[in-house]
Amino acid sequence: MGIVAPSARVGRRRAYTFADVLAARTTRRLVDAGVSLRVIRRAVDSLRSTEPGMAQPVTDARLGTEGNQLIARHDGVRFDPVTGQRLLDFEVDALREDVVRTLRPQPSKRQRDAYAHYLEGLRLDEEETTRGRAEESYRKAIDLDPRLATALTNLGNLRLVAGDRAEAESMYRRALAADPSQAEAPYNLAYLLVERGSHHEAVPLFERALSLKPDFAEAHFNLAMALTELGRKERARGHWKRYLALDPAGAWAGVARQHLKGDPGE
Repeated sequence: MGIVAPSARVGRRRAYTFADVLAARTTRRLVDAGVSLRVIRRAVDSLRSTEPGMAQPVTDARLGTEGNQLIARHDGVRFDPVTGQRLLDFEVDALREDVVRTLRPQPSKRQRDAYAHYLEGLRLDEEETTRGRAEESYRKAIDLDPRLATALTNLGNLRLVAGDRAEAESMYRRALAADPSQAEAPYNLAYLLVERGSHHEAVPLFERALSLKPDFAEAHFNLAMALTELGRKERARGHWKRYLALDPAGAWAGVARQHLKGDPGE
């Protein structure tokens, strides 16, 4: 069994949900941080065995790194996801530097308070049992600073996972208007539009995400999928190839290779 597998079905075909995409994105970040796919696969296999209720172990167990160590966080406990051994519980303060980098010059008290609520939402939003509290934190952040694009995008992600596509779309569009330099908002909005079958609308949004983040592997993959659905297969080939160059062992590498061979696997 792979690290991330499609968990839904469209007719007779298996399909990836937005939750699957988030899991694949987290896996890519772990690999970029130096964690081998073998170690991630061992952790996922162990979690599936010990925590069978987890739909997506990568995100449900909030897999991350501390130094060179792969760690998991679940139900307020930090542990080694391979061995299950509980780790000493201490807080890492690295996010404080992120506050300094991300806040606007000379932020107002409202902006500082908004960012504090955003960080609280970020801490809570990857664990299913605390996602409701994460939403509350993001909403408080947005009330204080309606242009805090990261909070808008993350709230949109939670609403999409919850099945509220209308509010998710609204949050992504607000994030786009608030911060045109953010690649996540156009990508996530495009993904939502693809789910709806609006491939023509999705293509320029995927392209916008790639103009901001050229090595965004998932955007290359999904742009290629959208172009293929529109019959623009020759143009899609470049993005299949770019995706494979960026993520040759990724969750969707086999799909990309099938398309390049002219076999979409239908």
